[in-house]
Amino acid sequence: MRNSRHFERLRVLLLAVVCLMLAIESAVAQKDAPAKSADQAPRRERAKEQSPGHFVAFRLNHLTAHTAYETLENILERDAKMSVDQENNSLLVFGSEDVLKRVKEILKVLDVPSRNVKKANSNEELIRVFDVRDIQNTRGGMIEQSLRLILPNDDFALDMERGLMIARLTSEQAGHVESIVRVISDADKQQQTAPVTTKLRVVWLVGGLPEEVASETADAARLLPDVSLELANLGEKELRVAGQMLLNLTGEASRQFRAQGSVTLDSPATLSIDGHVHNKQRELVDLQIRIKASRDVPVANSGGRTTSELLSEIQTQISAPKGHAVVLGVTPFKSLTSVFVVELLP
Repeated sequence: MRNSRHFERLRVLLLAVVCLMLAIESAVAQKDAPAKSADQAPRRERAKEQSPGHFVAFRLNHLTAHTAYETLENILERDAKMSVDQENNSLLVFGSEDVLKRVKEILKVLDVPSRNVKKANSNEELIRVFDVRDIQNTRGGMIEQSLRLILPNDDFALDMERGLMIARLTSEQAGHVESIVRVISDADKQQQTAPVTTKLRVVWLVGGLPEEVASETADAARLLPDVSLELANLGEKELRVAGQMLLNLTGEASRQFRAQGSVTLDSPATLSIDGHVHNKQRELVDLQIRIKASRDVPVANSGGRTTSELLSEIQTQISAPKGHAVVLGVTPFKSLTSVFVVELLP
């Protein structure tokens, strides 16, 4: 009875600490924190090189190989091939080095002697898999700190990339863990459903304009000094601002957008923009974008009809932190050079 009260007090205290940490983080998020540099931006989405497969036999001392197989089957899915050696109580696994490392960490948690004590108030130990997909990847440290207060023997393995956590624990401890996961998950869901504002500035730079046209446009070095210097080092100099558009996108963290505006070179032209924006985290934005510059030109001997002439077009996908300008591409058209730049404003 005393242990039960102790666990209940611990659970309430731990939930209070987690809520306080979430409140502090929410308050900090509301301030205009400086954007991280490109080198500091999260690398989670970076493609990993495929490593060749390896075969390992994991000899188990306390857990049955069949139980290990059933537990890991849903976690690994198609990442590895497994079979059971019942005679030697071994789990045979074929997979990449990363997968085998993860299997080793999970079995280290599971393959331990049972610590059950045969008392009326004791709980039978369980192997539980918790779904943490609704929790942000950056919360891994918070979850680990909370779990170590409930599971002091580190009887858990956490895989935030796949949104899974596996633990060896009693049913009473499982209730406490579920409470912690639910509190953090609910806080993240509220953040995800809150309106998000993404500000995009799309700039069309053109090089090689005739002097009389260039004099009517702004110097790119004044508007985008860092980008202009980078392009000058690549040989693209004397770029002028043919047009720019500012998009203020407020709504869901992931949404479609479309915009159109007029620009002027030697004749009126149209700048069309459409795409999809996704705010993965507070500073990092995924952006799929297509930009097209075109103008209407008369059709010969048509009685005044016009047709659309494509001047320049680009379609690409980027992932960048807010506060950074990204050169999407440099393309020639006619005797000119076209450069599209997108800036993710903080």
